[in-house]
Amino acid sequence: MAFDIPFLVTPIRVALRIGELQDLPHLRGALSILNLQNVVNAMDALKANLKEREDLDDLVFKWDPNAINSDPKNQTRVLEQLQPHTKVKRLNIQHYHGTGFPKWLVKLFRSLEILRFEEMSEWEEWTCSEVEFPFLRELYLVDCPKLKGDLPKHLPQLTYLQISGCGQLVCCLPMAPSICKLELEDCLDVVVRSTGSLISLTSLYASNVNKIPVELGQLHSLVELYVSLCPKLKEMPPILHNLTSLKVLHVLGCPILESLPEEMQNNTTLQRLFVRKCDSLRSLPRCINILGFNPLL
Repeated sequence: MAFDIPFLVTPIRVALRIGELQDLPHLRGALSILNLQNVVNAMDALKANLKEREDLDDLVFKWDPNAINSDPKNQTRVLEQLQPHTKVKRLNIQHYHGTGFPKWLVKLFRSLEILRFEEMSEWEEWTCSEVEFPFLRELYLVDCPKLKGDLPKHLPQLTYLQISGCGQLVCCLPMAPSICKLELEDCLDVVVRSTGSLISLTSLYASNVNKIPVELGQLHSLVELYVSLCPKLKEMPPILHNLTSLKVLHVLGCPILESLPEEMQNNTTLQRLFVRKCDSLRSLPRCINILGFNPLL
């Protein structure tokens, strides 16, 4: 089993059995525990005694996604024994295919600032959506194809949210009055049902969507809009004139996009237009010259 242990300033990489962590009492900072599929006995994970290591504030738990005969029930038992100290600030769990989450994870949420879920192919529901996250600033949901249902309802300190590869997720976004950056891939319906709660959103990245919903015109605080890699996107709706704070518009990799709305001439805030790899786009709105800037094509 391999561990990445940034100790003091210099990162080092060592190969240990997970139980041997008990012989390293002065670990601090960040610790990555890799190849957790090799832990056959969950009690070996308990020997790491992460619960008592209050100086570890950044943890990564990672299973090998290519491992053969990985037992989901054993993964659940191993994660149960990897309970960290309540002072941990960042927790990254990768390629976890367990059947559920341990109780300590729910309790730990209250102290987390950054939370990432990646490549969790069997995760279907966020069962603790009623739990509050008073300090969470960043939330990542990446490649969780079966995830559906509700997300946490209230994230007062959240400033960044990424949802990617969660094709079944259709829900309202949390009440997050501080969120300023949102990245969505193949799940734009999430934002359509939640525009009223995005009062501070300044940057929106949308990729692999079939259409741009007109509801996005309600994002009056939006400064930057990035639309990329949308092979089925044919048109942009006439909403740009409603985005009264918009300064930057990027459109990239939309091969059948035929036009940009003429209503752009009513947007007096747009300063930069970047269009690339949109082979079906034959012309730009007449207003481009009137607005007084040069588009990047």
